[in-house]
Amino acid sequence: MPVLPNEKHEAVAQGLAMGHGRYKAYKRAGYRPRNEAVAISAVSRLFQNPAFRERVAELSWDAAMRYGVTKGWVIQELVRTYNLCLEEEPIVNREGSVVGYKRPNLKAAPETLKLIGQEIDMFRQRHSLENPDGSGLFEAFLQGVRAANDPRQLGEGEGSLYRELSEIEDAELLEGDEGNPDDEP
Repeated sequence: MPVLPNEKHEAVAQGLAMGHGRYKAYKRAGYRPRNEAVAISAVSRLFQNPAFRERVAELSWDAAMRYGVTKGWVIQELVRTYNLCLEEEPIVNREGSVVGYKRPNLKAAPETLKLIGQEIDMFRQRHSLENPDGSGLFEAFLQGVRAANDPRQLGEGEGSLYRELSEIEDAELLEGDEGNPDDEP
């Protein structure tokens, strides 16, 4: 993707790719916002432009590759951080003897797990259990289970599911009686 035609927009994109927050990237690009909220809002408007989004993504990818930051590395570092949060660190006196332990950082551990889960896309948005006509998929599923357990609900007439299941069951029973032709008497 080529450099953005607006120099300030390009500078904001580069600042964001370097890891600066929206406010700092906006100010470093030469803008003079009235306050932080105005800057953040302005950068949000820039993100509505597909060319700007693509440029930020390209610059971020380039920076990540330059520094060897990959998805695997991020996950590895998050796991390492999580493990460090749970470790008790020994407290050593001047003579080198362990006199106690620092308590683990249990407040940071769940946040680290959350970040790991987000990185591996574990927390996807759950879909609604509603059909477009408003009837619930779960209720339809339950009706199917009830019907499967109650042959009267499946019907016994010609072409009914109950009759088809019965015929399949009968055929399987007959096959089982014939035995395996490879078996010796």
